[in-house]
Amino acid sequence: PPDGAAAFETTFHHAGHSCRLMSDSAELFGQIATLLCDFRVFKAHSSPHSTVRIAEVAEGMAVFQDGRPLWRAGTPDEARFLAMQALIAALTGDDATSAILHAGLVAKDSAGLLLAGTTGRGKTTLTLALAEAGWAFAGDDMIALRADGTATALPLGAHLKQTKDLLARKDARVVAWCDAAGGLYWPRHAVPPGSPIDIRAILLPHYAPDHAPALMAVSPETALETLVTTGSEPVGTTRSLSGIATLVNTAPAYTLTYAATAQALDLVADLLQAP
Repeated sequence: PPDGAAAFETTFHHAGHSCRLMSDSAELFGQIATLLCDFRVFKAHSSPHSTVRIAEVAEGMAVFQDGRPLWRAGTPDEARFLAMQALIAALTGDDATSAILHAGLVAKDSAGLLLAGTTGRGKTTLTLALAEAGWAFAGDDMIALRADGTATALPLGAHLKQTKDLLARKDARVVAWCDAAGGLYWPRHAVPPGSPIDIRAILLPHYAPDHAPALMAVSPETALETLVTTGSEPVGTTRSLSGIATLVNTAPAYTLTYAATAQALDLVADLLQAP
């Protein structure tokens, strides 16, 4: 790990867990501090539970947690992704969090719908549409999964790639980075941070303008493969897939093909009404 102090430093705190971020990059520091703004504290904890360090090295940007490298040096986007995974795991309890899922999460009365899959399939758009249709927003892009297959809500800002879509939303609590590349959007109706969410179903959305809307059940094996190949990662010292395996064996999974958001909402409503 690099020696010396980083140029930028702050501490995040949630539910008795604190984590220090140290960064040599002003851009990455600003992005992460914005995403985690609800959990930032300006009086440093004397002994945070964990320290995440983003360091500029000859090969690119490297991320360390408590002096341990998390991966090879990579691009700024890769470094931000790794650092956010480590920070979310620390804030939701390293001893309890088994994986960080690349997914969206909404909930009603502690029962959740997980929307997973690769970037560009419409999961963030559909997550926010469900939040506007009566569900509570519980997170986007990085969802903390416990070993028992339940999730811990940490509703960070959702990233919308189109600025026009961002500006069209009227129920924002906070909007940030509003530029040509889109921005971050915090819905007003969100699950309280730290709430346990029992995931009742996994949706694998696929926005396809030229296809008829369809909802089709998939096997636990397909759901597992989709999760682990689209950015979901085990965390912790063991880096075990057991939490993800428990999830896919207890929550039914479906592909959701749709050409319009209203079609997707109708299919979700039909799913929830099915016996």
